[in-house]
Amino acid sequence: MEPAVLIAIVSLILSVYVAVRSERRADRIEIQAKRAEERAERAEANAEALRFSQLWGDLTAQIQPFVSIILPNPHLSERLLSLRSAATELIDNVDPADWLGLDTWLVAEHQLGALMGEATLANLGSLNAAEPDAIIAAHEPLHLWAYALQNNVRYMRRIGPGDESREALPLLLEDARERIAKTCREHGRPVPVPPAHITPLHDVVP
Repeated sequence: MEPAVLIAIVSLILSVYVAVRSERRADRIEIQAKRAEERAERAEANAEALRFSQLWGDLTAQIQPFVSIILPNPHLSERLLSLRSAATELIDNVDPADWLGLDTWLVAEHQLGALMGEATLANLGSLNAAEPDAIIAAHEPLHLWAYALQNNVRYMRRIGPGDESREALPLLLEDARERIAKTCREHGRPVPVPPAHITPLHDVVP
């Protein structure tokens, strides 16, 4: 075989070898890049899930004191404000399309809690401080409201957005408004206008 031909064959083999190596190296780089992108996406999803879990947890934590609060309590107004702030923070960070009606339900529950607190104070006004059983009984509607709200919030947090929550939220809102009307009637107060939506921050036009 002529030396020139041999050299040409060797050069061709080397060219093919280098091309194959380069292609394989490019494939490995692409695979590594895809894996890195997938890890970043998983990390972002996990961080978002953790953030939402924390927001739901913060709301639950603000409900907890009402389960056992004894009035008159100088911090009642502060606790109601903290409850509303936690609810607003949650609303501001969820997709309204995924949680349609969550805002109106939580606002109604906050209004109901405030009414329950006022009703409890009114009932306590006619009791003797030496009647502990009667005092505990006067707090029962407020405590039961908080206990039910806490369980419902935990339930919504567990099921997440979807058909189940979309079906549950209107029922929860209807129940809260019925109890608002009932509490007002029992204490001779006019039934308030249904509370407005909490407008998510990303829907506010500057």
